[in-house]
Amino acid sequence: MYVAAICAAPTLLARAGLMGAGDDGVCYPGMEEELTRAGVTAHMDASVILDGELITGRAPGSAIDFGLALLETLAGEEAAERVRGDMHYAL
Repeated sequence: MYVAAICAAPTLLARAGLMGAGDDGVCYPGMEEELTRAGVTAHMDASVILDGELITGRAPGSAIDFGLALLETLAGEEAAERVRGDMHYAL
């Protein structure tokens, strides 16, 4: 089962014990202490982190990257690349 959260929502996953020691993630800047307190390694230089079945996104500005990561995870790289191309979105 995949779990995905963006913006401040990854901190809720950490509070609920769904993220913890050994996990990698990202959240809204300024809230990373909530992740690290739970033992999560916060990668605040990334817009999206995929860690096994856990997918986290940094902020609303990361929504396209987050959506494409979800699409790639659920439907494959080809589907994500097709949508990225149709949107004329460059990384």
